Amino acid sequence: MMDTQKLSPSFSCPIRRYVPSLPREAMKKAETELNETDELREKCIIKLRNWIETRPDLGLMDIGDLTLIWFLRSSKYDIDRTQKRLENYFTFRKNVPEWFSNRDPNLPELNKLFSLGCYLPLKHYDRDGRRVVLVRCCVHSPRQTVQDDVFKAGNMIQEILNRMDELISIYGVVAIFDLKGASLAHGMAMTPNIIKKAVTSWQDCVPVRIKALHFINTPYNVHIVLSIFKSFMKEKLRKRVHLHGGNLSSFHSYVPLGILPEEYGGMSGPTEELVDIHIAILASGL
Repeated sequence: MMDTQKLSPSFSCPIRRYVPSLPREAMKKAETELNETDELREKCIIKLRNWIETRPDLGLMDIGDLTLIWFLRSSKYDIDRTQKRLENYFTFRKNVPEWFSNRDPNLPELNKLFSLGCYLPLKHYDRDGRRVVLVRCCVHSPRQTVQDDVFKAGNMIQEILNRMDELISIYGVVAIFDLKGASLAHGMAMTPNIIKKAVTSWQDCVPVRIKALHFINTPYNVHIVLSIFKSFMKEKLRKRVHLHGGNLSSFHSYVPLGILPEEYGGMSGPTEELVDIHIAILASGL
């Protein structure tokens, strides 16, 4: 049987009865938007555990209740959709070792990406209670970096964030993609295979609801790469893509200044502070 602790550090925890500890407002949102009630939660966990017993190939016998709840919330408590997402997620992890193996943050190729701040969760939520992550797509050298390592590093940080913040499972995530400094080499590194893996992970596997994708500082020819991204997206996700070019005032109408780093016209300190915060979290082994 697969060791789920090693396979999925973000979504593996000891089996124990889930006791809600989130603010009442968050639990109310889970009920009204995700169909979660105490009774339905218990029934669905039992159904999922019965299903897991029929799928030893997935190696999920030791999966924790909270992990199952993340998947239930991402599927709005539809059992069939939840089972499919569980299957997709753990199969994806097995089939994409370039993202999910050799994940020691002290490896030079990963440590360099963390130090550059390629993937930076912001310190504060947006006005709708969602976590916001800043993806600085072009701060690395594509000639000195394997693109799959960039995605591996981002996934590692997001998984730690998920483990630290259960509210994400209810409110979701907003992603900001900063393309400042984009070059032809950066574009060439984003092969259709890598783009397909990224989109498949976002919309079919990871139990996190992507609420918006904002692209800023986009070069004039960004439509070439974005058209490939959109070709793999379902209509629901395509509608959540926002292109702002270099117009940060347009961007600021979606993401408030109070939570953005200073380099983006915000008032929440420099990006270097975010880099230091997440390097420290990675070093702590959370």
